[in-house]
Amino acid sequence: MPAIILTPVAVQAVSGTNKLPSETIKTASAETTVATTESEDTTNKTTERQARLETLKTTFKSKIDDATKKRVALKCKPAQALVGAADKVDKANIIPRQSSYKKIVEKVQKLIDRLKADGKDTAAIEAALTTLSQKIDAFNADVTAYQQTISDLKELDCTADPAAFQAALLEARTQRETARTAAIDIRTFINSTLKTALQAVKTSLKTTKTTDTGGNQ
Repeated sequence: MPAIILTPVAVQAVSGTNKLPSETIKTASAETTVATTESEDTTNKTTERQARLETLKTTFKSKIDDATKKRVALKCKPAQALVGAADKVDKANIIPRQSSYKKIVEKVQKLIDRLKADGKDTAAIEAALTTLSQKIDAFNADVTAYQQTISDLKELDCTADPAAFQAALLEARTQRETARTAAIDIRTFINSTLKTALQAVKTSLKTTKTTDTGGNQ
């Protein structure tokens, strides 16, 4: 019987792969690199989370005695589930709010650009927009800090470290209130200072239009 010679294509067909050996090695190497990177990222995140929790435990040390730790260890698992549910509700409210703020800033900026192009005075409205942007940036920072603490609350082993859970819970409550206060401040600013600045621009444009119309008669 004549010898059967398998060509490279035939070998690939028999082995069930269309990749050349070098390509297979590269793929395996890439997959190993990705897995290693993901493992390192997880380790880094765990380390960073632990550092944040240790800081919080120090901050709230006076409010977390042994009796509190025992009580928290018994009840923290159900509480973690509630934290997760509350986080979903918060995100459902926060994301549209942040989007709304962004749209307001963009619209006011476009108005300023148009007014400048027409040679109008935009100093007052620009000042209002600058202040509003600063308030929004502060709000976004508050929200980011709050969401990070919520993430830590959901991820930590609360029965093994009830002090960390209680400290993070206390911090989350404070951060949530800070963000809520910031949102109220933004709403008040928009309805007062920014609205006044926009009304002034509107009045100025009407006055200019009336003057121009009267001058052409």
